[in-house]
Amino acid sequence: MPYNTAKQGLIALALILVAGGAVAESEQPSPSGENHGKPKHYQAKNNSNSSTNESIISCPLPAKVEITNAPQNEEKVDAYAAEKEREASDNNATTLAWVAIVLTTIQAVIFLFTLKASNIAANAANTSAGWTRDLATSGSQSANAAVASAEAAFIAARIMENTAKQELRAYVCVTAVSIVAANKNGTMLIDPETKQHIIIRYGERAVSEVTCVNTGQTPAYNLTIDGTLKMVKWPIDEGQLTIEEIENKSTEIMGTNIPRAKHDILTKNLAGEEIINLIGKDITDLKEGNIALCAYGVIRYEDIFKRPQATYYRYFIGGDIGIKGISMSAHTGGNYVEDTG
Repeated sequence: MPYNTAKQGLIALALILVAGGAVAESEQPSPSGENHGKPKHYQAKNNSNSSTNESIISCPLPAKVEITNAPQNEEKVDAYAAEKEREASDNNATTLAWVAIVLTTIQAVIFLFTLKASNIAANAANTSAGWTRDLATSGSQSANAAVASAEAAFIAARIMENTAKQELRAYVCVTAVSIVAANKNGTMLIDPETKQHIIIRYGERAVSEVTCVNTGQTPAYNLTIDGTLKMVKWPIDEGQLTIEEIENKSTEIMGTNIPRAKHDILTKNLAGEEIINLIGKDITDLKEGNIALCAYGVIRYEDIFKRPQATYYRYFIGGDIGIKGISMSAHTGGNYVEDTG
């Protein structure tokens, strides 16, 4: 690795500096600046102008004397040794100082390399953490998108299911309500000339006919109709209208687009007394808007998805409309459906 190579190079540099210091110490000059003495030889040569018969005069030279810088007595020897020891100590201290400087430099460089390596490792860790975070964020976004897509698909499926159920279920509606005259047995009277039902009148019974039909695409199951025809004061008080639903009554299946009629006979007057026929005062009060004959009730059934459904109805004659034929008018309240789907 580059880090180990740099470290080995710095250690080698330190060793070279230490060796260089030792070499420098060995080349130090002697402490004294004096030069060694040289023997001199003196010889007199014969002069060329001298006569040939003169003898050569030679002067004997003194014996070779070697001059050294070594001290000549004990005190000088001790001083010289002390000086040498001091020089060696100074050289050692210098060498150690250089070694300390080099080692300190090596430590500083190693620290810088370590710090650099730590920074590189930290940056790599941060980069890796960023990648991991980005991957986690991307995964979370993908998971959220998948959940949202699944929820959207589920909602779409539910909408389609509900739409299909709404389109396929049965719808039982009240299409017409009329009130006609009947004999004492409750049989509706027919005008022999017009072949039409006769309007309610004095001395006859009153019978209501509620016609309902299933306008849906599937049959209505377990169908029941609970309703009645009642004489009430005008305007109609909601508290006067109670529905007595019979328990354990028979049920039927109503197919689609097949009308079904329910007939109710008026049996009590305004005071709640049993009656058979209408009297003159009843007809007068109906025409003047003092009272009303009200046909109301509830149709219960189940659709093909076995969900219970209910249709409420309320129609009247008299009141603020009076008697204008056999058709009864829908009241402002009491006509609604309970749709559980």
